[in-house]
Amino acid sequence: LRPPSARREALDPYHDTTQRHPRRAPQVRDKDERAKLLQDELEKMPKNVNRNLYTYRIMDIINSIAKQKTEIDKIIQDVRQVQKDINSIGERLQRAEVLADEKIFVKANQAKKDPAMVQSYRYLSDLRAKFDDLIDVVSGIGRKESEARDLEGKTAQLLERVSKNNIERILEDLGQVQAENQTLIAQIRAKKNASA
Repeated sequence: LRPPSARREALDPYHDTTQRHPRRAPQVRDKDERAKLLQDELEKMPKNVNRNLYTYRIMDIINSIAKQKTEIDKIIQDVRQVQKDINSIGERLQRAEVLADEKIFVKANQAKKDPAMVQSYRYLSDLRAKFDDLIDVVSGIGRKESEARDLEGKTAQLLERVSKNNIERILEDLGQVQAENQTLIAQIRAKKNASA
C-alpha cells in the first residue's frame, strides 16, 4: 500500500481534470469520498492477519476429512463383510433346514404308525414358520432404524440449511444497512460541502 501522501499525489491529476472539466467535478468528488471511506475502512482492519494460522486450520480440516474418509471406507468394508457372512450363514442354514426336513419327512413316512416322527415333522414346520416370522420382524426393525437414521440426517440437513439461510439473510440485511449508512454519510458530507 502507498502512504497517504503518495495517494494524495496520485489523486492530484483528478483534481486537475475537475478544473478542466467542471461537469465531471461531482463524479470526482464522489470518487474521492468513496476512496476516503475505503481508506478509513482499510486503516480500521487488523494489520496482523496471520495467514499461516488460516493455512494451518485449512490443512487440519483437510486432514480430518481424509481421516473420516478412511474410517468411512473401513466401515463400508466391515458392512460388506458382515453382509457376506450373513448370506453365507443364511445359505448354510437353509441347506441344513432342507436336510433336516428331508430326513424327518422320510422317517415320518416310513413309520406312519410312529406319532412322534409325525409330530416332530409338524414341530419342524412350525419352527421354520416362527423363524421366518422372526426374520421378517428383525428385517422390519432394521429397515425402520435405517429409515429413522435417514430422517435424522435429513432433519439435520434441513436445520443446517435453515440456519444457513438465516445467516445469509442476516448478512444480506447487514450489507443493506451498511450501504444505507454509506449513502447517508455521503449525503451528510454533501450537505456539509454544499453549505461550506
